[in-house]
Amino acid sequence: MLVGFIEQTELAELICQRCPDAIDITGKAPLIDTVFLTWAAAAAVGGECAVMHIAAIANCRCIGLCARGSDPAVSGPRGQRVQILNRPRLNEIITHEILILLGDLTPDDV
Repeated sequence: MLVGFIEQTELAELICQRCPDAIDITGKAPLIDTVFLTWAAAAAVGGECAVMHIAAIANCRCIGLCARGSDPAVSGPRGQRVQILNRPRLNEIITHEILILLGDLTPDDV
């Protein structure tokens, strides 16, 4: 499920083109619904944005994606269930890295 604010709708549309099974409620769900969704979610993956901070506060497992110019120690989500993938550019993060952190893959599967 893709969740975000109206500013992220263009990105969500691109993701849906590559993953047609994704459910996109970007820009459509009120903030309170986002809180409830993160309580129920198995995990949240995203950049340094309000939704990721909400997910971390809701104790949802979070994989924060950070790039150069961003300091996750200052602006990243925080919590016991938060892990950060930090690369010079976001397009350098490979999907299997996220899946390994989520426990869906092991390094030997790659």
